[in-house]
Amino acid sequence: MDRRHTSNKLLSVDAWTLTATIVTRPATGDVAELHERAPVILPSDFVDEWVDAGTEGDQSLVDAAVDASTPQLEQLEFHEVAKLTGDGPELMKPSS
Repeated sequence: MDRRHTSNKLLSVDAWTLTATIVTRPATGDVAELHERAPVILPSDFVDEWVDAGTEGDQSLVDAAVDASTPQLEQLEFHEVAKLTGDGPELMKPSS
């Protein structure tokens, strides 16, 4: 088996490579006031189709995901938060 040395670990070339991707779309509604792009937020009934290895990953799938994300995006709630200082969960508390 072919092995490669990376970061002091031997990895099998046949091993899974874990990756992550954030698919974005033009922002709509209140989100557009914050930024011109927004994440594609998949509704729970679309997730299985999106991650199914047997699904053709073509432009029509991406278009369907963007369309399915519109209601999710429009339901987001916003509140003002305190000025960024430090790092931690307290940064998500509403501003008083």
